[in-house]
Amino acid sequence: MRVVFHIYFRSVYGQSLFLRLPDELAGKSGLISLHYENEDTWKAEIDIKDEAIKEKSSAVIVLMETGKENVEGNHLSILPGKVKGDEVHIFADWYATIWDKFIYNTKAFNFLSPLKKEKEKALLPIKKTTHFFEVQAPCLPAYFKVCITGNIKDLGTWEKEDCMLLRYTRKGWKGRLHLKDKGDEIVYKYGIYDTRLKKLVHYEAEENRVLPPAHHKHEPVFIQENTRLGEVWKAAGLNVPVSALKTRKSWGVGDFSDLMPLIDWASAAGMNIIQLLPINDTTVTHTLSDAYPYAAISAFALHPLYLDVHKLIKSSDIILPAAMLENIHRINDAPTLEYEAALQAKLEAIKILYEKEQHNFKDDFAWFEFMEMNRNWLVPYAAFCYLRDKNKTADASQWGEYSIYNEEAIQVLANPSAEHYPEIAIHYFTQFHLHLQLKDAVDYAHKKNIVIKGDLPIGVNTCSVDTWMSPHLFHMHMQAGAPPDAFTEKGQNWSFPTYNWTTMEADGFSWWRQRMEHLSIYFDAIRIDHVLGFFRIWSIPMHATEGILGRFKPAYPIAGSIFSEAGINFNVNAYTKPVIDDEIILRLFGIDAEWIKANCLRDNKLVPECATQRAATTFFAAHPGKRHLLDGMLWLIAQVILLEDDNQPGHYHFRINMQRTEAFSRLPEHEKQILEKLYDNYFFRDQDELWRAEGVKKLELLTASSPMFICAEDLGMVPEMVPPVLNNMHMAGLVVQRMPQRLAERFANINKTSFLTVVTPSTHDMSPLRLWWKEDKEATQYFYNHVLGHYGAAPDECTPWIATEIVTFHLQAPAIWAIFLLQDILAMNEELRRENAAEERINNPANPNHYWNYRMHLCLEDLKENKKFTRQLKELIAENGR
Repeated sequence: MRVVFHIYFRSVYGQSLFLRLPDELAGKSGLISLHYENEDTWKAEIDIKDEAIKEKSSAVIVLMETGKENVEGNHLSILPGKVKGDEVHIFADWYATIWDKFIYNTKAFNFLSPLKKEKEKALLPIKKTTHFFEVQAPCLPAYFKVCITGNIKDLGTWEKEDCMLLRYTRKGWKGRLHLKDKGDEIVYKYGIYDTRLKKLVHYEAEENRVLPPAHHKHEPVFIQENTRLGEVWKAAGLNVPVSALKTRKSWGVGDFSDLMPLIDWASAAGMNIIQLLPINDTTVTHTLSDAYPYAAISAFALHPLYLDVHKLIKSSDIILPAAMLENIHRINDAPTLEYEAALQAKLEAIKILYEKEQHNFKDDFAWFEFMEMNRNWLVPYAAFCYLRDKNKTADASQWGEYSIYNEEAIQVLANPSAEHYPEIAIHYFTQFHLHLQLKDAVDYAHKKNIVIKGDLPIGVNTCSVDTWMSPHLFHMHMQAGAPPDAFTEKGQNWSFPTYNWTTMEADGFSWWRQRMEHLSIYFDAIRIDHVLGFFRIWSIPMHATEGILGRFKPAYPIAGSIFSEAGINFNVNAYTKPVIDDEIILRLFGIDAEWIKANCLRDNKLVPECATQRAATTFFAAHPGKRHLLDGMLWLIAQVILLEDDNQPGHYHFRINMQRTEAFSRLPEHEKQILEKLYDNYFFRDQDELWRAEGVKKLELLTASSPMFICAEDLGMVPEMVPPVLNNMHMAGLVVQRMPQRLAERFANINKTSFLTVVTPSTHDMSPLRLWWKEDKEATQYFYNHVLGHYGAAPDECTPWIATEIVTFHLQAPAIWAIFLLQDILAMNEELRRENAAEERINNPANPNHYWNYRMHLCLEDLKENKKFTRQLKELIAENGR
């Protein structure tokens, strides 16, 4: 059989196209050259033995260009052997996007266009077919089909109600036609057919396509094209912490089973995404400080808090003590999350369950499979939890012989014959059932066409299984955080160790690859928390407590000589030490100025006990009567212009916002101008290529390690090269209306976002809409007049109609996903919204001691029963093309 390839590609000088065929089709010849036929088409003719062609045989189109690397393009199906012909023609587009890496073929979309179950018109028999279509299209909801419309009767003569519907398969949309000897030129376009409206609702905007002719019944034509239908699939969804969910059967905190009624409601309301905040175990102290979900003690283990113990107890016929049941009802009725009480109740129930089931659950085949797949992290995690509780600290340095992780010693510790083995195995039992329940919830979501989006925290707890097992993968002497922004004047200190990327790269980033593979067991999409940290992380030395004294790593430091060469009379102490005199001390400490001078200063310099922020914090903790002076002292210590580099003496990094320091304010005007220029170059020019290379290297690893659709939380101080890098990797960026990335904007213009974007009016790190509306009257007045477009004074409250307008604006955005906090959705309804807006906030990054205690004020059952609001929300989402 002769196979003739016609590849549509408009080339430029120096470009050539080649085909790579399987060995059984083309022998060992490697690439087969296509020759230039005209400005739009390249061609190749190959003789292939019929018996060599298999059902899944395919060719790859490769683009070569002088002086550049080869670019592998799309895959072409080679006809199955049952299609007979003396000569076969394959017409195909060339496009550089590899579909298995493109967003519509990620895990987030591969179940949204399921194989259609309704009865479809049978495909034309192969013997009667002259034209075989196999086309690629964007992901579509189940009620949409790809169709062909054209200028002949077989294609509906351009009638919207009478076009040719294609059939969806995993390889693309397929169709067959018999068009031999039709005479005149046949032109056509691909379109979208709505099965509810029973008509074509959208077709390609570009010029008509021309159908290749079939002159002979033994010359079938195969058309493999990429439709130009644009970005037609957009969706809406929710962002919610699992802990915030509430049902009538909850134990004071949301669990994985509570996702089921949330999925039911989201589906009924026309939403397709549920975004969860991190769900990893964070148990360090068993106190409310562990409620912060971004400080995991394991990058793999799930939090016991999210286990539906009620379901397990019911199936095990266990009767709980009356006092315990009474306490559960009390904490479930509480207006906010009582973390300690809820966790204690869950752990008590897990202990009761384990004592009854410890000899039975291991007989389950699913258990053996789970243990086999997760042994590498599960055994160390269980041992960590046992040692944490035994030693009453998660600080492994306090564990004596187990301070340094030793795999052989841990295997002995976790031996089933050991007397303490039940105290280790209970964690196996817990993780196994957490896994089953989360998988059940995810599978249920997929049946409802709901995408489950997870969260990849940027760091892990300093006291964690990961840092215990692999301290060499982390810089344990540094703290990760974020520089100041509009919401946190002093920056953020997350207290996580930073990553030792050099060491991680040496073993092929295996820890990251394992982490991404594990997340993809549960999630269809993932939010990369603080993606900017993969380009450069804000690194804070251990002697500092506030983010303001951090710096980006990696970053090129500035040699001291540069300042002198630029025209500055460079004095190291004046630039690297805080300015201290009587006027500053009196202004900062008032009536306590003399006490500060006597106890914290010597010759207008800080004494060692107060020379660093951490030392000062310890010092004032020992003087409780003067603890109110600590903030002033921390501010004073941070009043420097430069920070000396850790590894290169005589080299420096600018302190962020150095223009606001006392030291800068006292400099001569010409020195300020020189410093401003050096500062701008340091942060916004000199590091760009270094940061771009770092980001590309690490993010390419993430995309290659998982089939999930990756979304990037790219908020904050965003370098110019970041958006192009994310776009090239098909990662969706995040746009928050209140955090514009363009300096000239007061609010982000969400009407001009790109398709590959997630838009939201609020994140969990911000005040929800109703609370934000009351916090800054000047900002909301501007927003009311210039964004919403209303005249006059803004209402004092974010009324339901205002909330509805804001939600609607986001639904109308070009972005692929519009995701909302549950609080912001409920703000649209007077009956469902919470009475006190201040209770709706999830996190406050400016407050390192903030306690995560947000919880729904109504049960999910009540939300599901309000069918009127659900119907209105569904209509609003549909009206805006989602």
